[in-house]
Amino acid sequence: VQASARRFSDPATWGPDEVRKLAVMDVKMGKDTGTVIFELLSSDAPKTVANFIANADKNLYNGLAVHRAIDSYLVQTGDPLTANDDARDTWGTGGQDRLPPEIKRPHALGSVAMARRGDKVNPERLSNDSQFYFVLGNMSDLNGKYTVFGQVVQGLDVLESISRVPTDSNECPLDRIEIKSLKVITHKGPLTTGKGAGDKRSATKPLSAKGPLERLLERIW
Repeated sequence: VQASARRFSDPATWGPDEVRKLAVMDVKMGKDTGTVIFELLSSDAPKTVANFIANADKNLYNGLAVHRAIDSYLVQTGDPLTANDDARDTWGTGGQDRLPPEIKRPHALGSVAMARRGDKVNPERLSNDSQFYFVLGNMSDLNGKYTVFGQVVQGLDVLESISRVPTDSNECPLDRIEIKSLKVITHKGPLTTGKGAGDKRSATKPLSAKGPLERLLERIW
């Protein structure tokens, strides 16, 4: 476990020949857009990761909303029903529990796991085929019960900000927080760093995850 923690703690130290599958998610919150990058753990959850990649390749997640946020504990998204603001009362019920459980990894800070219905109606612990959540607090009570298939390597601060927004009685953000895009890329080597606001060093997207405008702006600046 300690080795895994070190592996995910600093993407800048990844070896030059190491190849990883990364999900790059741009999230719009008000006037701001933040980026969250998480590694997909195919060795631990191959069927879950394959399904997630298929969803991303079909642009399923683009335009969906965060439908559950709990302060410094959890952020959940991926429900197809959240594409429609008029269906807000049904948010959180979309997708189907059909993926076989691949329960190997514990819930650690930054873990990414598939949602599902509870054991009473879903005793086989089948994972939902689209909804997923990010772990931001102590969720050790869910260890051995849900499929963890990813690990955040950049953007925990973005997720923390989302988790603190005002919500309704169903823990759903009052103002829409939307996935602008979610793509899966094959990345080789470390994640590069660049100068952010105030000349602070900050991680940036892999080149293959950047659009033409982002690449142009980097060349200009």
